[in-house]
Amino acid sequence: MGRYLGLFKATTSHGVGNGTAVTHCRSDCSTANGSAKIGGMSDEPELIFSPLQQAITRGGKTVEVHIYRIPTSGWTLEVVDEFRNSTVWDHEFETDQQALDQVLSEIESDGIEAFIGTPSGIHRH
Repeated sequence: MGRYLGLFKATTSHGVGNGTAVTHCRSDCSTANGSAKIGGMSDEPELIFSPLQQAITRGGKTVEVHIYRIPTSGWTLEVVDEFRNSTVWDHEFETDQQALDQVLSEIESDGIEAFIGTPSGIHRH
């Protein structure tokens, strides 16, 4: 069980921490009441967003914690940094609280810097 860092860039984010929605869509997205239809089509899965989503700041650096699922799956945990780099865990969580506890634990043990990548166009060597 692990996580992936910077595999893709978040393209859209809305209302982190207010229980509304955080969406990462490569096409048209619509959000309402903590859920979103990807692509604006009715046959696409509905995303359910956890009210536990939030921005976390440590040492002046902030990341956004996104916790979401479709109705038939477990919770997905994603962390997006200030450069829109995304870290996504490669397994699902049974509860949104377990997902939040996981990221808080890793921030405590590894530091928030472990979730912050480089600005777009800059590559580490």
